[in-house]
Amino acid sequence: MVAAGEVELTSVDAVTFGYLQRHAPERLAGLRVLGRSAPSPALPLITSLHWSAAQRRELFEALNLTLIECPHLAATLALKSFLPAGEEHYRILLDYERQAQGWGYPQLR
Repeated sequence: MVAAGEVELTSVDAVTFGYLQRHAPERLAGLRVLGRSAPSPALPLITSLHWSAAQRRELFEALNLTLIECPHLAATLALKSFLPAGEEHYRILLDYERQAQGWGYPQLR
């Protein structure tokens, strides 16, 4: 829609933009990046609260083994590895929310 002149700008997430750069650069012809948002963590993998540490470790081992055994999949998804993350890794999102509110943006939900 931007390239066709139907709208003036849009927001595109980094994963989608990177995918288009690698696999369909013609879709980005005539477009430019005006700015980038602050880095943030990837979406979390969510499991049952009842999973043990061993089960979580096995999940990460299986996911990382898949990336090793299927390098084409890893390349397509632009994934290097899966790492465990805790609440502390996502606190920065609350910092971004407070910053946006300080700038007068509407309440983030």
